[in-house]
Amino acid sequence: MANRQALNRILIPIFMLILSGVVAAYTGLTAETSGGYSSNLYADSLSIGDSYLLSAISISNTEFKTTKFRIYYDLVYYQYNTRNSINQFDHLAGLSLFRNLTGDKFKWGIDIVGTYRDYTDADSDYDNSRFFLRGNCSYYLIPGLQFKFLYQFESSSYSGFDNLNNSAHRIDGEIIKTFPSQTTARAKIQYSNRQFAIDNSIVDWLDLELKLTQSLDLRTGISGSGSIRFAGDGTRPLSSYYYISGITPYWDPWDGYQFNLSCKRIFPWGIVATADFDYWLRTFNYSESQQSELPWLSGIGGRDDKGWLLKADINRQFNLYGKFGQAIRIALMPGYLSNSSDDPYYEYEYFFINLSVKLDVF
Repeated sequence: MANRQALNRILIPIFMLILSGVVAAYTGLTAETSGGYSSNLYADSLSIGDSYLLSAISISNTEFKTTKFRIYYDLVYYQYNTRNSINQFDHLAGLSLFRNLTGDKFKWGIDIVGTYRDYTDADSDYDNSRFFLRGNCSYYLIPGLQFKFLYQFESSSYSGFDNLNNSAHRIDGEIIKTFPSQTTARAKIQYSNRQFAIDNSIVDWLDLELKLTQSLDLRTGISGSGSIRFAGDGTRPLSSYYYISGITPYWDPWDGYQFNLSCKRIFPWGIVATADFDYWLRTFNYSESQQSELPWLSGIGGRDDKGWLLKADINRQFNLYGKFGQAIRIALMPGYLSNSSDDPYYEYEYFFINLSVKLDVF
């Protein structure tokens, strides 16, 4: 209840500010509906399939001046055909202040975002509220050479599950070089950590990434990237494993490698298609306390995962010129994911497909 009251104090002024148009700006309204199916929605060894429906509305107000100001609110509803206790409303409200004028060497932006996930089932007390503060800047040292920096703070709390409450910091540094051959090289270093409120335990990791992008012609581009991750020695609170039972890429740091290949092509009639292939090798190390306190990890020092993901994104935009709105966008995304592990609990694979329709009302 306290989380909802705090959210209302944030959402209501933002929503009223957008509707009132007090910033004499451009107001945008987008509505979306999408549906899909996953043969293993929960991505685990139980292979539980499910279909889902998403309904969303997004409203924003942007002031177009030298320094731009944007305020926005998104409402999304997810409905699943099984285990309806996971049906949920997602609220997101944000403020952005940014300057990115064409020709400026120095560009910057600041975002303040609040989100709230509200499960509709009265017996589900896993509601989650988050707060984000982001700052980013970029600088062109010379034409074709750009430096980027990003800092993000996140705070996350769960109703009824204090042992999952955490805060996180992320720092990115990136160098981008564009060559006359229309090749772009990116080198990135990222440090992240997550601290849990219940015992101040900290997990952290460091990512190093290199990416190359090549334009083949005006309609086709390809890219490839590889990254390596180094994990720290920390672990999340032991009590949290009884609610988030697995050792997962989101909750726990890992050592390993990730690779991506991507191809983007603009076809006739304005059809844009992107194909992506991802491959990963991840090693999770279990601490002595984990092995001694968690029965399913007894005597196990860790595990190795390897997997791959293949997906396509095909979309088409139709301009309506104000007849029934500004534009309508239709997107189809099929894909397949497979993860293998030396721990059978983490052996899973599934296919998925999603179809979405977005309408830019104004």
